[in-house]
Amino acid sequence: MRSAWANSGAKARQAFLSELLAPISDPPRVEAAAAPSWFNEFIADRLQRSPGERVRAHELLDSYRDWASAKGAPKLGPLRLCRLMTASGFKRKKSSEIFWCDVRLRGDR
Repeated sequence: MRSAWANSGAKARQAFLSELLAPISDPPRVEAAAAPSWFNEFIADRLQRSPGERVRAHELLDSYRDWASAKGAPKLGPLRLCRLMTASGFKRKKSSEIFWCDVRLRGDR
């Protein structure tokens, strides 16, 4: 037979665990800021929306850096490029590496 002390401890543990496992509501969505015009120019010059295609994130970053050096646009790191791509409506997917979906670099076949 369990003592009253053991029962109260089990009830407390159960209440604590049920609180931990309760569903978490999603935070409110905040709209991403629109991408700057120079980034939209990069998209128009170097990218083409193409359902079913995908581009490796590092290849996209290399393409941006080549374009930016030729155009005098700001240098970007991977995180800033990711934020601008997301703000421009592109989706990414991670498998063994990160890909941008439904897009391809212009000139690729």
